Amino acid sequence: MIAKFFKRKSCVAIELGYSAIKGIKFCGSGSSIDACGIFPFSSRSDYPYDNPEIVVPALVSLRDKLNAKGKKVKICVNMSHVTVREIKVPVVPEDELYEVVKWELKKIIDFNEEEYNLDFKVLEKIESEAVPKFLVKVYVGRKAVLKQYVSLIEHADMEVDLITIPPYALRALFTALKGEAKSSVAIVDLGAKSSTLSILKNGMVRFERQLMFSSFELCDMLDKKGIEYSSLENLYLGFSLGDGSLLDKITSEALTMLIEELTKSFGYYNSVIKGGSVDGLYLTGGLANIPGIDSLLSTSLGINTELLNPFTRFSCKDVSIDPLRIGVCLGVGLLK
Repeated sequence: MIAKFFKRKSCVAIELGYSAIKGIKFCGSGSSIDACGIFPFSSRSDYPYDNPEIVVPALVSLRDKLNAKGKKVKICVNMSHVTVREIKVPVVPEDELYEVVKWELKKIIDFNEEEYNLDFKVLEKIESEAVPKFLVKVYVGRKAVLKQYVSLIEHADMEVDLITIPPYALRALFTALKGEAKSSVAIVDLGAKSSTLSILKNGMVRFERQLMFSSFELCDMLDKKGIEYSSLENLYLGFSLGDGSLLDKITSEALTMLIEELTKSFGYYNSVIKGGSVDGLYLTGGLANIPGIDSLLSTSLGINTELLNPFTRFSCKDVSIDPLRIGVCLGVGLLK
């Protein structure tokens, strides 16, 4: 996430999701993923990480699959645990920047250094103002929550080397697959409890937010209509958007909510962030497997939409693995 944590030591990357824990072993040389695994939790919980009896067995199973016992690992946590702000600060020498950022941040949020971790990244130097300033993206995470994640990893006999959030993992994945984003491109990770929108421009994460569209939301809508299913993956086998079925009606309703949120987000990015129009949209995550979702979003938003499939470049011996579900943890493994 966080600039000072960008160190290339470990080969194991883990995404701590809300319905499953996913991980890969990838040492960064060549295009072959050495091992990967997805281990669902034994029960559904809005926040499973308060329950070690749910999380640790999945972590241990993943650890054994990746042969990672005693190893350092990189982990990715949910965006909800990190507060993100863009602020302007005076141009000062690098060794003074942390204190200046901290001072300016305290003007807009209640920041206590004993309770929160602070990190930041300078996006650009603004010369157009009377006094030149740095535009800085600031990340604030509650120490107690981060320590909770670290403790769970340690209970599974691994050691945390790096903590990041999905936008930075997806930036690394996008760069590996498509090259550096010069114009504005959006990546949506369609997750279990929420979806993450990340907009990249000039190789940087310029905008990120969580969207209220997720597997949990879709499952709730299906349950209320009495649709029975063993898994969303099986439910959507052979499905086609626009077929007029009850499943199509519910899915289209859910996707309309996603389209509305994306439209508002792109408008905010253009008008407030001054980032310009979004030229491309890329989808990853389990719900990106809904047949026809890319075409629907492309038509509705007027933006070319593609699936961000890591297997277009990277290979994995485990043919049972869904490539769209491991995109984030592969991106974590690519962080330098």
